[in-house]
Parts: sequence; C-alpha cells; structure tokens
Amino acid sequence: MDYYPYLISGTDTYTRQNVGLLSRIPPTNHTILGSASLKRTDLRKNHPLQYSKCQFKSNKNQSTSVSKNYYTYMEVPLVDTTILPLLLFGIHLKAKPTHPKSCSQREAQALIIRDHLRSLVAQYNSSNPSVPLSVVLLGDFNDFDDSISDFSNNKPSSSVFDILRDFGVLDMVNVMGAVPKNKLYSHWWDRNQNNVVDFGELSLLDHIMVSRNLIPFIDQVIIHHDDSGINRISDHWPISVTFNFDGANFEQSIFGKDSIASTSLDNVVLVTLCVVAVGFLIGIKLVYK
Repeated sequence: MDYYPYLISGTDTYTRQNVGLLSRIPPTNHTILGSASLKRTDLRKNHPLQYSKCQFKSNKNQSTSVSKNYYTYMEVPLVDTTILPLLLFGIHLKAKPTHPKSCSQREAQALIIRDHLRSLVAQYNSSNPSVPLSVVLLGDFNDFDDSISDFSNNKPSSSVFDILRDFGVLDMVNVMGAVPKNKLYSHWWDRNQNNVVDFGELSLLDHIMVSRNLIPFIDQVIIHHDDSGINRISDHWPISVTFNFDGANFEQSIFGKDSIASTSLDNVVLVTLCVVAVGFLIGIKLVYK
C-alpha cells in the first residue's frame, strides 16, 4: 500500500492506548517544528477553567494533560516544486461528553492543544511569512460542536470548540458541517446493549478542523457508514476529508465561494485525510490525477 507507519506512545494508564499515523506523505524535518517523526505535547493545565461551562465543582484544582496526542510537520508535494506546509495534529480527548468532571478535563485539554498550536504556528510563520503554515486538527474529540447540529441534535456542555476556535493566528473551521444532517453521526453508543440503534444513540464525536485557507479546496467530507466493521472493531465510523488542489476547483468548494482564502494553487492533486478511531489511528492518502 506504500504507507509510512508511525506510532507514538500515549500516557493513558487506564486504556493503555497509543496513537498512530499511516501516511503516503512522510513527515519532514524542520528547524522549528522538529524531526521527521511524531511528536507530542506533555503540557498540563489545571481545571476547572475560570470560564468553564461544565458545572464541575471541586475543592481544589485538578490537573490534566492530553494523554493521547501527536503532531507532525509535512510538506505536501504539489507540482512544479510547489509544496503545502502542513501541521497535522491528532488528538483523542477525555471520554463521556456530558459527565461534569470529564467535561472539565476536556476543556483543559482543549486549552493545552490551542496554546501549543498557537506557539508552533507563530514560530513557523515568523520565519516563513510568505507561505504561512496550514493546520489540520483531527481525531476523537469526544464532544459536540455547537456550530453543527448532528443527527440526534446533541448540544455540548463544554467550551471545547469555543477554545479551539480562538486561535488568533489561524482561524479553524470544522469541516463536518458539510455532511448532511441525516448522515451526521460518527459514533454509536448502544446504551441498552440490545444491538439495535435506538433514538439518541447516534452522535458526532469525531471531527476534522482545518485552517480557513484550506476550505476552498475541500472536495468532499464523508462519514463512512458503509464500513462493516463497526460492530467488530470500533463503535466509531471512519471520517474523511478530501482536498482538491486543482486551481479550477478553487471557487467550487462544497462550502461555496470563500473570498478569504489566500491564493489558488494551479495544480492537480487530491489529498485525503481520514480518522479511524480504533485505538486512534489517522490515515493520509495522497493521490495524483
């Protein structure tokens, strides 16, 4: 299949899960963003946050990190020696979307990711002002986005997406909003274990957020409900986004015309990013027409 496999250890002592990457595009060495491999942040934050929405009460601050995360830098090859500098950041946040303590912990995890991304992007852009860094943040967020009404109309009890969108350096957009509402679910919690999908058991917990400059190049966003392994491998369905960097597609994104994008790339390249929540794996496919 010509994929490069990468794995980095997590610090989740309960599940002992690690995070990995399969990619046809190898990570690239960079003086600011590090070696050509997977890296992770071990930053910690106290919670509950001052502006938390989670209704979690504690006599003392709790401390958390993001036990399952990685990031890596890639130079996506287009044509005529043109490259797209890309920071790929994969995350698996704390489970239980509406549980107050888990909600509070997840807000702190979102703040860790946001602060680390801010730092990486600012450092890169200060040394490469002519070609700013694009960012893709993807994975199992274990939370709902209040800007997207999923299949079961779930609403978040946290500020996770408010935190992640407040970049200042790069504005992030959740591409899952392009999926029709009747297909807008990536997770099945069989609450009563009857092996039948009952009302309210389907939700959207997996997300892909991208820098706004990438929006005009999005060709399709899919939740792969035709995957027959849902009952045997995971309780999540894979999700994917495909970018078409053909200049002719610049004004024909599924999101519609977007005047804030920087410039059209006059190349013909398809790049697909896919999230598979099986112990957490991200696959990247690069296809040349």
